[in-house]
Amino acid sequence: MLRLAKDMLLAENSSYFTSVLPPSEHWRLYKDFRDDAVFIDLEFSSIKGYPTIISLYDGYDVKTFVRGMNMDKELIKHELDKAKLIVSFNGSVFDMHFLKRYFNIDTDIPHFDLRFALARLGYSGGLKDIEKEFGIRRLNHFVDDLKSGDPFLLWRTFLATADDHYLDLLVEYNQEDVINLKVISDKVIERLEWTCKN
Repeated sequence: MLRLAKDMLLAENSSYFTSVLPPSEHWRLYKDFRDDAVFIDLEFSSIKGYPTIISLYDGYDVKTFVRGMNMDKELIKHELDKAKLIVSFNGSVFDMHFLKRYFNIDTDIPHFDLRFALARLGYSGGLKDIEKEFGIRRLNHFVDDLKSGDPFLLWRTFLATADDHYLDLLVEYNQEDVINLKVISDKVIERLEWTCKN
C-alpha cells in the first residue's frame, strides 16, 4: 500500500488519497499539491439562503462568480476540475455541501478544511478571528470591520438599491477570504508538521 501511495504521489494523482486518507489528514497533501490547490469560499443571502458569491483562488488569480451574472455550474466545475486539492475554512460542513446541493457539483478531489486543522492547533472562532490571530488585516477598513451577518446585509442592500458599491464591497470581502486562506494555510502547515514531529 505504501508503494502504491508513493506511485500515486509521483503521478500527482491526488484523488487517490481522498479515500485512503481520513479527511482530518488531508492537510498532509498540502505541500505536495500546494501549486495545484484551489482556495474556495461562498457567500449567501442568509444563513439558510442561496449562494450569492463564490470565489476560487489558485494562488495567482481569483475567479469570482456572482449570482445573476456569471454564476454558472459548468464554469465553476471547470475551475475546480483543474485543482488537485481544495482548501476551505469550514467547507466540509458548509461550502462543499452547498456546491453539491445548489449546483450538483461533487468531486473526488481531496479537501483540506482549515477550520479543523486550526482547532487541532488550539485556534477557535471564525475566519475573521483567525486572521487577526495571524496578524492579517484587510486592505479596506470597512471590509476589515465586517461582522458575520454583514455580507447578508450587503447583498440585500445591493438587490434593493441596484448600487454596485454594495456588490463591490461584498466581492472584495469574499475575494480577500480566499486570498487569506492561502496565507493561513502556509503558516498552519508548518505548525502542524512541527506538532506531529514533537
